[in-house]
Amino acid sequence: MPPRPRSELTLAEWLVLCLVSEQPRHSFAIAGLLAQDGSLGQVWYAPKAVVYSSAQRLEQFGLITSGERQPSTLGPARSELQATAEARSWPRP
Repeated sequence: MPPRPRSELTLAEWLVLCLVSEQPRHSFAIAGLLAQDGSLGQVWYAPKAVVYSSAQRLEQFGLITSGERQPSTLGPARSELQATAEARSWPRP
């Protein structure tokens, strides 16, 4: 799938992309930040399902990549997400 134009990214996709651009993170950690009681979710709330689907779409667009799945004692295995060079080269809106 070709990259989606910047103007077509949803707010949730931008939030995930910006957080992953700051530093590699797991979707679970991003969902925690954007939860209603999360530090960012108090301003920009995104349900966990929306965070996970946004991360999947961003990966399909070639804007983030996921590393190898790592086992977790807190639940299922997790993959760390990282912004691609293409995503880092975009000017912010």
